[in-house]
Amino acid sequence: MEGIALEKISKKFRYGVPIESNEVPKPRKRLPQYDECLREFVDSGYDNWKVDMSTLPSQKPRVVLSSLKWRIKNKSEFGDIQAIMNNKEIYLTKGKQP
Repeated sequence: MEGIALEKISKKFRYGVPIESNEVPKPRKRLPQYDECLREFVDSGYDNWKVDMSTLPSQKPRVVLSSLKWRIKNKSEFGDIQAIMNNKEIYLTKGKQP
């Protein structure tokens, strides 16, 4: 038994090192405000919307656009929404644009 443990310790790896499971960091939690923004747009009944960035965690247009697009891409409930940035403002439209 000890031979196996010593073999694991002395083995060299090129691209990493083994760690204990308690050393692995917890995954990042996604902020719910972006989901709530998209859900509010869907529930509003309107086809076009200008996003109020002052109510979101980030006021940087590229960060907001990226966060919204990630959710649109990865959550089926937001599949028919398109996010667009123009003059540092974010707009949402329903339906895929050609």
